[in-house]
Amino acid sequence: MLNETLHIATRTYFQSRERDTSTRPEYMDKQPNITQKDRTRVVNNLIDIELEYLIINDDDDDDDDDEYDKYDTENIVSDDENMDVAHTCQTIHFAINFMDRYLAKVLIQSVAELIIIGSTCLLLASKSMDCQNTSLTIDIMVKESKRIYNGQFSFSKEDIIKMETQILKELNYSLYVPTSYSFIDVYWNLKLVDDDTLTLTSRILLLCLLSYDMLKYRPSETATAALWLARKIIGNLPTWTNTMIDKTTYSEDEILPIALDISMMYSRALLSVDDVYVKFRHTRYTLFSDPKLPSVMQNEDNNNDDVEMLEN
Repeated sequence: MLNETLHIATRTYFQSRERDTSTRPEYMDKQPNITQKDRTRVVNNLIDIELEYLIINDDDDDDDDDEYDKYDTENIVSDDENMDVAHTCQTIHFAINFMDRYLAKVLIQSVAELIIIGSTCLLLASKSMDCQNTSLTIDIMVKESKRIYNGQFSFSKEDIIKMETQILKELNYSLYVPTSYSFIDVYWNLKLVDDDTLTLTSRILLLCLLSYDMLKYRPSETATAALWLARKIIGNLPTWTNTMIDKTTYSEDEILPIALDISMMYSRALLSVDDVYVKFRHTRYTLFSDPKLPSVMQNEDNNNDDVEMLEN
């Protein structure tokens, strides 16, 4: 009971801070030199780098010079690795939070600068969260940038070091902030999430990071909607209980519009031929192996006014 009280207190504290430590989808209006698509591409590449070096680096030591085939459907991921991916998502969420908060404050001049900012934010998040569980370094970020962008957008160690100082100052050295994954971690500690649900929820939240528009929701809202979707996909019945309402503070009616928004994004990704989204159908990112979320949502809400309005 004492532990539950502590976790509830943590959730309450996170909710009290999330408005001040999150970013709304408005800053692009003041960033004429980059686009939402540029942001999505950078976020996508940061996800690739972090998960590769945190999870599979030890297995690839002999193949450092070979490009990792992230779409190899024969590369089956173990349950333990699935859990590793889930538990390390906090690093990614921190990095994107840092990047969005910085971009909301500082006018940048080019996509190349955005790439340096994103890379620096990932290193800052990795230093804070991964500790000895990652081999991610400045040298690796420089190398990976050259590989991913074919040398078009390259930078030096000095660029990263200089940018790190700038970012820390702009963020007022506030790095431990509530992200959507912070709330999932609380829900895990409150025993609202089992292993399978955690894995699926984590992948849904990674997909949400790619969307600039998802910034309109607070982290707790996105996290809770993603959890609702994961439970729905897996078949947990009832999908939302009084215990879930009590411990998350969100009713099903509050969650549903956000879940519908994520569902539409899920549907678009399912049909997309863009590599940014295709990867979520394969290997480590498996999220769309069974395209049942849109149909699940429609069955759930056949008579729901929100769905009818969305479809119209």
